[in-house]
This record gives sequence, structure tokens and C-alpha cells, in this order.
Amino acid sequence: MGRSKDLPVEPTYYRRHLIEMIISQPRLLRIGGRRVESEGMGMVYIIDDDESVLDAMELLMQSAGIDAATFSSAVDFLQKVTPSITDCIVMDLCMPGLHGFEMLKILSDRGVTVPVIVLTALDEAESRERARQMGVKAFFRKPVDDQALIDMIHWSLGSRETAEG
Repeated sequence: MGRSKDLPVEPTYYRRHLIEMIISQPRLLRIGGRRVESEGMGMVYIIDDDESVLDAMELLMQSAGIDAATFSSAVDFLQKVTPSITDCIVMDLCMPGLHGFEMLKILSDRGVTVPVIVLTALDEAESRERARQMGVKAFFRKPVDDQALIDMIHWSLGSRETAEG
């Protein structure tokens, strides 16, 4: 996205960046987390403690025609959702209450196998390796390239449909 790695990410960066996008499907239904409706794929669950990231990701998913529900914590997500094999999770690692790696362990213990994409401000080799060992499909450093994220979501959902179908 052309940002220098040494510049801090402004809290409203994602919102300002995405507000210029054309929203192709403006239907919005709120249940539990916020949910954006569209057709054709599994649900994408976005989990991040930063409200501006959730707002921006909601707009991005809506503009791409992807069903999405957002949650501000891993605990909230785990209490309200049991993802199906056709879904995908996009999540931050560092969240209050329950760390992203702890959530991945809980999902694994429950026998839930869905593609997981990590978005984090902390790009450390140790975290990348641990995420890889836990089966994470992709590991992106914030701010994320919108198109790369959309492509990875489509690839994750498409490869799951092919493997299951």
C-alpha cells in the first residue's frame, strides 16, 4: 500500500483508505457480531479488538461481495459461533482476554478445521512459525494489502470447497 514500514498505523487508517471504495452490496444485518450479507461462499469471521479495523474489514468484505461477521474478541466469537467447514477466519493475534494462538488451540481441541488468516501488527519470525505449525493459511502484517487479503480469502474458501466437494 505504499506505506513506509517505520510509520505508525493511524487508528483510522483502514477506514479512510476503504471509505473511497465503491460498495457493491449495501445490505447490512447485525446479529451478535456485525454481519454483511452476500451470496456464493462460506462465511468469513473477522476477529480483532480494534474497532477501526473491524469497520474497515466490514467495508472491504462488503465491497468484495463476501459474507462476513465481525467480533471484537476471541471469547465473543467462541461463545456465539461454531464455524462450518465452508467458512474462513481472519483474526488478529494480540487481543485482550484470549490470545489468537489460544483461540486456535481451542478450535483444534473442538475438532474445528477452517482456514485461518492472521492479520497482526507484530511480524515476528517466532509467531509466523508457530502460526504455520498450527495450520494458519496466511500471515499478514498490518496494514494489509486489501487485494492480497481478498485473494487469500477466495483461495482459502475455494480450496476448501474443492477439497470437500
